[in-house]
Amino acid sequence: MARPTPQWTEFRHYPATSVIWILAVVATLAWWGHANVTPLLETSAVERGELWRFITSTLLHGNVLHLMFNVFWWWRFATAIEQARGRGFLLALFVFLAIGSGAAQYAWSSGGIGLSGVVYGLMAYLFVARNDLRFAGVVDRSTLQVFAVWFVICIVTTTTGMMPVANMAHAAGAVLGAGFGLCAARGFRRLLGGSVLTSVTALAVFGATLGFPYLRFGGSPGQREGMIGYAALERQDNEAAVRWFTKATTLNPKDAWAWYSLGIVEQRLVHYPQAENAYSRAHDLDPNDPDYRDAYFALVNARQKQSKNGM
Repeated sequence: MARPTPQWTEFRHYPATSVIWILAVVATLAWWGHANVTPLLETSAVERGELWRFITSTLLHGNVLHLMFNVFWWWRFATAIEQARGRGFLLALFVFLAIGSGAAQYAWSSGGIGLSGVVYGLMAYLFVARNDLRFAGVVDRSTLQVFAVWFVICIVTTTTGMMPVANMAHAAGAVLGAGFGLCAARGFRRLLGGSVLTSVTALAVFGATLGFPYLRFGGSPGQREGMIGYAALERQDNEAAVRWFTKATTLNPKDAWAWYSLGIVEQRLVHYPQAENAYSRAHDLDPNDPDYRDAYFALVNARQKQSKNGM
């Protein structure tokens, strides 16, 4: 039998639970009101060690349905955990699941937003720990069915392009939550749970930071680096664009577009030898592309004229 969900008016009895959902609502509404939330998002800054972004990005939601779904299930699951284990335990579990699921999503493809990864983790934790009478009825069969169906729907909407969803965050959150639940048991289950937590979390964080350029799961090598470089190129941040396109061409030396883009930025910076080399590599890789050919020969001719005029 399903356990009743506490009334929202009881928020004072669940301070840790309430703080998280209130912050989520406030941050999301501020974002919808065009506030600058860039410091909260999972960006390339996580690769430089800003792991706190995995936590703050969980507070932002893309639409009303996204916000309502996550806040409701956070309230249902988190109140049960806070009542049974205390606010400190709940907050520690929240931070752990946020970092683990967020890092997994970033390492897989790109950063995500929302409490979904954490919510899936809490659901899995409560299901594994369901023999604890304090958690009886919180996650019943109908709850499992809802989360299973929603997981499949999210995969379909992502693969069809209807609506991208952070599916890896959902999966990683569930695995980590289940591992956390196993750690509360004895013997082999505790050992298994600890192994799951250590392995998945370490792989996710490594893949999102130091190992990001080398441990590729989603997309072709250098693809994300190239897109970040292109964004820097558009905002005239030439130094950053050079760094990212250099990474892209290092990871995938056969990417003609990345070489061509690197040439554009190097030419902007008046680094003509480097620009000529980059254009040459792009032209050699794709000699039929007129943009690559014209850029290369235009720069070569300009340098030859400059050299003659200087003589």
